Amino acid sequence: MSDIKTKDIKPKSVKTLDKTIAWTERIKEIISGVKSLITMIAAGGSLAAIVILVICLIGLLATSIFGIFLSSEKTSYRGSR
Repeated sequence: MSDIKTKDIKPKSVKTLDKTIAWTERIKEIISGVKSLITMIAAGGSLAAIVILVICLIGLLATSIFGIFLSSEKTSYRGSR
C-alpha cells in the first residue's frame, strides 16, 4: 500500500479505500474461521456427524416447513371465520 500516494487521491476515495481494506481483512478472518471449523469437524469423526445433524435440525426448525414463524395468515382464538 506504500506505493499509493494519498496526496493524489481525494479524501472521499481514501475513506472508501480504507473501508475496502477493512472489509477485506474481515472476510479473510471469516474464511480462516470457517477453515478451522471444517478442520475441527473433519478431525472429530462421529462427532462431526452429530454436529452436522444438530445444525440441520436447527435450520429445519428455524425455517419451519409448515410456515409457523413466517405465516402471513391472521389467527384468531375463536377459530377461522
